[in-house]
Amino acid sequence: MAKGLDIGTGNIVGCQYKNDKLVFRSYRNVFVPVDPNPVVRNMLKKSGVPSVELEGKIYALGEHAIELASAFQSKPHRPMARGVINPQEQKALPIIKAIIGEALGQPETENEVVFYSVPADPVDAQFNAVYHAGVFEKVLTELGYKPTKINEGLTVIYSELLDDNLSGIGVSFGAGMCNVACSIYGSPVFEFSVASSGDYIDENVATSLAIPSVKAMKIKEGIKDLRKPEGQGEEAVVHYYKHMLRYVADNIVKSINALPSLPEFNEPPKVAVAGGTSLPPGFIELFGEMLQSAELPIKLGEVIRAEDPLKAIAKGALFAAIQAE
Repeated sequence: MAKGLDIGTGNIVGCQYKNDKLVFRSYRNVFVPVDPNPVVRNMLKKSGVPSVELEGKIYALGEHAIELASAFQSKPHRPMARGVINPQEQKALPIIKAIIGEALGQPETENEVVFYSVPADPVDAQFNAVYHAGVFEKVLTELGYKPTKINEGLTVIYSELLDDNLSGIGVSFGAGMCNVACSIYGSPVFEFSVASSGDYIDENVATSLAIPSVKAMKIKEGIKDLRKPEGQGEEAVVHYYKHMLRYVADNIVKSINALPSLPEFNEPPKVAVAGGTSLPPGFIELFGEMLQSAELPIKLGEVIRAEDPLKAIAKGALFAAIQAE
């Protein structure tokens, strides 16, 4: 038995096989405090809203937390920021542990293996992933699992490029960070992350238009085509999408150029893309244009979107866990 876990800034997703089928459990990685009286507690339970009680206070979790925050004109709390534990949220660790518990469920065997995603060290932020990985190793061990970390970009390759002998480039456009990995036959060639992804777009659109970040996020998630923006809000979203994608493409060029020698692929490597920020129509075409215009020292194959961009990281982590088993 084994499981895969995507610990993302925006979503936490657990994955396992049951009856020879992939089963996913996905939760938005957000929370909001609610009135701790017994009526509210019972209504949350009756409505199936995931929640956790800490020190006499109740916190609604997941998608329902966003709905409650929007209804009360407040901002939902994020246990993670920029791809790692949010140091500004004192309740982050126990709450994220509760969300992970919901996503994975109870271990089905003693010390069941779970591979969990971690970001690569960023090229543009002052932290490394060592503390982050250690925190979740402890959390998963306390939940009864035997955890192993795996780079988030590499999980996209394991999920989407099996038919390409696990050779190519995997890019995860999450909420907090964008993670990139390159591998040949599943062996990493390079990996990095940048602190610009979905939240970067939301925050800058909100600042540019003087609107709440929740509203900016809804504009981003509701856009019909990045190549055909409608109105000022969508035009702002597209502007920051282009800036982010150019930045990612430029750092792929830098990473390849920094290698002692150019990687040798049997054929131009595909670029597999996953993550919630990659969902809008037109994203793949826009990213492809940015890669084509970058001064890449090797020829790339087509840019493909994961079969399910929100589940690819957990699926790839599960694949790695099964191989380990």
